[in-house]
Amino acid sequence: MQNKENTSALLAELKAARARIAELEAERDARIKVEEALRANEALLQAILRDLPFDFWARDTNQHVIMQSKESIRLWGDLSEVPVAETFAGFGTSDIWKATNRRVLSGEVVTGENEYAALNSELRTYHCIAAPIRDGDAILGVVGINLDITEHKKTEQALQDAHSFLNIVINSLPDPIFVEDEQHRHVLVNQALSEQLGIPVDLFLGKTVRDIMPPELAETKWADTELVLKTETVSTAEEKIVDAQGRIREILTRKVPYRGAGGEKLVIGVTTDVTDRNLADEALRASEDRYSTIVRTTAEGICILDQDSKITFINQAMADMLGFEIKEVVGLSASNFLFPGDMADFDERVRQRQFGQPLRYERRLRRKDGGELWTIASTTPLFSKDGEFLGSFGMLTDITARKQAEAELVRQKQMLLSIIESTSDAIFIKDAAGRYVLVNNVTASLFDLSKEEMLGCDDTAIFPPAQAEMLKRSDLAILEQDAPKTIEERLTTRDGDRIYLTTKGPLFDESGRKTGIFGIARDITEREQMAETLIQTEKMASVGGLAAGMAHEINNPLAGILQSAQVIAARLRPDNAANTRAAEICGCPMKGLQCYLENRDILTLLDGVRDAGKRASLIVANMLDFSKRHNADIYPINIIKVIEKSIELCQQDHNLAEKYNLKNISITRDYESNELTVPCSGNQVQQVILNLLRNAVHAMSEAETPAPSITLRARTDGENVLIEVEDNGPGMEERVRRRVFDPFFTTKAPSKGTGLGLSVSYFLVVNRHGGVLDVHSAPGKGTRFSVKLPLKPRYGKKASITEPSLR
Repeated sequence: MQNKENTSALLAELKAARARIAELEAERDARIKVEEALRANEALLQAILRDLPFDFWARDTNQHVIMQSKESIRLWGDLSEVPVAETFAGFGTSDIWKATNRRVLSGEVVTGENEYAALNSELRTYHCIAAPIRDGDAILGVVGINLDITEHKKTEQALQDAHSFLNIVINSLPDPIFVEDEQHRHVLVNQALSEQLGIPVDLFLGKTVRDIMPPELAETKWADTELVLKTETVSTAEEKIVDAQGRIREILTRKVPYRGAGGEKLVIGVTTDVTDRNLADEALRASEDRYSTIVRTTAEGICILDQDSKITFINQAMADMLGFEIKEVVGLSASNFLFPGDMADFDERVRQRQFGQPLRYERRLRRKDGGELWTIASTTPLFSKDGEFLGSFGMLTDITARKQAEAELVRQKQMLLSIIESTSDAIFIKDAAGRYVLVNNVTASLFDLSKEEMLGCDDTAIFPPAQAEMLKRSDLAILEQDAPKTIEERLTTRDGDRIYLTTKGPLFDESGRKTGIFGIARDITEREQMAETLIQTEKMASVGGLAAGMAHEINNPLAGILQSAQVIAARLRPDNAANTRAAEICGCPMKGLQCYLENRDILTLLDGVRDAGKRASLIVANMLDFSKRHNADIYPINIIKVIEKSIELCQQDHNLAEKYNLKNISITRDYESNELTVPCSGNQVQQVILNLLRNAVHAMSEAETPAPSITLRARTDGENVLIEVEDNGPGMEERVRRRVFDPFFTTKAPSKGTGLGLSVSYFLVVNRHGGVLDVHSAPGKGTRFSVKLPLKPRYGKKASITEPSLR
């Protein structure tokens, strides 16, 4: 009986033990599943952190790297086994990192911009954020990110705003958190809880809720903490607190038991005003929640696509950029937001990500209103632990305003270049060192250069030394003032010395610093010469009137001289009876008087007086005739007489300061006939011939031509009469020959010519007479001018040559 009872008891105990074992196995399986879920979440979070499209890293207090994103490893290499003191010693980067670590480990959040040179890379600028990893007041390490902002300096303000917002989110992200020990004393509280309740942190530490809160609120919290300590279970309860403003607020407090390595029991509490938030029961879950908040609230657009390119997540910033609500976008294919022309590129980017390649590129998207949204997309592929492609993570920055500004800048630049190239003025820009950085075609053509040949040159490579030095002084003076200035400059170009009215002014960059000068130059040589010519014309008009008056005044005494000389010659004639009687009365026989006159050459001298008087009279008559305003009507005229009269006038026009005048030059006449009649205006043709003769005399005088000579030819040539004036002087270069008939073009000094003589001659021959005026010349081979006048008049009466019309 006793054995039967013992057996029954053993069977009951065995059954109870089996039941207990089943319970323990169920608890074990549940714990294993929880642990696997937590490890999966931890792996997912680490995968997201590793795949962040920027440099993300975390270090412990010994300055060893405990986590790096793939972008960080790409930039700096795997630093997990290398203290910061041993990294990048040759680049100076480790010094920056060590200084940052010291500041952050002292509790400081460090933000700023630093220049780093990553592995096998150039020096680049990064926006750096480093913050302490806290466990209560204890700092466990340093966490930080480096955002490459080198390519975004032009949009720096927008990025700075985004980074400032991100800093604020990170620095203010933690919800109110506290830790209590087994005696209900607070061993850790964060700043958020201190600010929430308006109680300094140091007054929290070592105190219980009974010490710092009203009894009606403290007892409930005390009891809840006691329950967690005893049962070691998670507690979530709604509670009321009095905040810093004295308001009673409803909060959701989640308390989690924690057993330290030494066996001590702690309670970790997290409070929030959001009732539907699942608070983590460990540091990993809390960290995941913080980073989730960052992703959702950052100013950058964030989008996650699955393996079929369907949108599984976007943050509010991305939705705002597209102009949609979040719920309208999630579940749609990314192709809904692309323009047809961008689909091929999108498919290629997806293919590259499927092969594990992170990408950074510009992406154009279609907004809800159909407009363009330009972004810079930083995309990272997402893979499962088995290597299966799960989709893509993308961070997008709105650069629409920048793209629009760039397009407008290009449009304005093209318009400005069109204006610059269409103007007839020379336009140029120099840098602060005097080098040309922009010239238009007009500027380059002045020196027979291309624009490419001028760019990068300074004035010493283009102008004579004296002019280059003058321009350098002028440019320096412009750089010392703030306003443009207009000056006249005499410069040497391919067409010789020219006068330019130049407006110059300083150029400024966006910071107000002077970077160079601009210039607009207009050729005013003709204008200046026109002004001088008008002055000279006015002077010549006055001189002409004076000469005519003087000629009339000279004629009177000249007529008396000639008459007196004629009377004297008549009274010395021996065959005149009256002369003989007068000589005998005076006791001077006529025969003896004649002997004296012949012996002293008196009669010869008297003939010289009469000849000189006649020549003077002829000169005065020619001068009066030339100074008169002649009728420009066309009549049949012996052209040989016109040529000879032109020679005679030119012989009377000489300059004692010059070595030659026409009297010292050999004249060869080659006339077909001495009677060659042509319908023309004799005075106008005479002006042309006279101008050609004077030009030949001047050219040979300047060149000191040995044995100078001029050949004049006149003959019929078909239906024309051909007149040629040829010299054996220095000749002309081709560039001078091409422009010889241009108004105001001259190779003479300013005091010796206006550049109008040949242009007027061309006008008289071609426009007035319907003829041809041409020139044949080469350096060292003399010059021949050909004048063709039609034998049949082609025009009726013409206006006076004083009419100001020119070719």
